[in-house]
Amino acid sequence: MSGDGGSDGARGLRGACPLRAYERAVGRLTGWLEGVGPEFRHEVALTARELGSGAGTRDRCGELAALCGLVLRTRSRHRTGGAASLVWRQGVHLGAVLLLVAAAARIWADRPAPTPVLAASAVALALAGACALGVPGALGTSGAAGRVVAVLLAGAGATGALAAGADGVGGACAVAVAGLCAGMPPPVRARWGSGVAVALVPCAGWPLALAVGSEAAGAAVSVALTGVVPAALLVLGWYDPRLAAMGATVWCARLVVSDLGALGEALAAPLGAERRVLLLRWLLMGSGLVLAWLVTRRSIRESVRL
Repeated sequence: MSGDGGSDGARGLRGACPLRAYERAVGRLTGWLEGVGPEFRHEVALTARELGSGAGTRDRCGELAALCGLVLRTRSRHRTGGAASLVWRQGVHLGAVLLLVAAAARIWADRPAPTPVLAASAVALALAGACALGVPGALGTSGAAGRVVAVLLAGAGATGALAAGADGVGGACAVAVAGLCAGMPPPVRARWGSGVAVALVPCAGWPLALAVGSEAAGAAVSVALTGVVPAALLVLGWYDPRLAAMGATVWCARLVVSDLGALGEALAAPLGAERRVLLLRWLLMGSGLVLAWLVTRRSIRESVRL
C-alpha cells in the first residue's frame, strides 16, 4: 500500500512539473501580446490553462504553438494597423537586415584570412544591421539617425566588397541598401540582445570555414541564410505577414543577384542534365517568391480580421 502510494505521489509530482512549466510559458506568451487590453490577456491565459490542465504533452505543445501564432498576429496588427503598405515596408526593411547578415557571414566563410578591406566590410555590414534594427544607442545613434548610419555603413561595406572582388556579396549588399532606403523600420526598437546577435552571428562563418573549408562553409552559409531561414519565415508569415515579406525580400535579392545569371547560363547551355538543373533551380526560386507574396497577402487579410 505504502509503495503504491509513493508511486502515485511520484507520478503526480512528475505530472505537476510539466503543468507548471506550461502555465509559466502561457503567462510569458500572453505578456507578449501587443495592442490588447488586460481583460483580453487574462481571458486568453485562462482559456489556455483550462485547455492544458487535463491535456497531454502533445496537446499542450499545440496550445503553445497556437498562442505563439496569436502573439505574432497581434504584434503585426499593432505595429502596422493591418495596412498592407506598412507590412511590406517593414518586411522589406527586415529583409535588408537579413541580407546584410548573410553578406557579412559569407565574407568570413569564403575567406578564412580576409584582406583588411574585406574584414572592414564585414564589420561595417554587421554594424549596419544592428543600427537598422533600431537598437537603442547603437553607435550613439537613435531613431532616424540610426537608419541613416545603417545606410551609410551598408553602402561602405558594399563598396569595399565590390572593390575587393566579392561580386556576389556586393550585389546582395546593393539590394540591402535599396531595401533600407525603400523600407521602414518597425516602430518598436529592437533590444540590445538582437543587435548583439546581428553583429556576432556573421562571425560564425570564420570558424566554420576553418573547420570544413571555405567552399563548403560559403555554400552552407548561403543555403542557411538565404534558403532555410527565409523558408522558416514563410511558415511564420502565416501569422505575421511582415515575416513573409522579409523572406520574399531575401529570395528576390537572390533571384536578381545570382539566379538571373543562372537563367542566362541555362538558356545558353546545350540541352542536357546541367541545363535542366539550372532551369529547375530558377523555377524553384521564382515559385518560392510567388508563394511568399501570396502568403503575405493572405496573412494581411487574416490580421485585419483579428
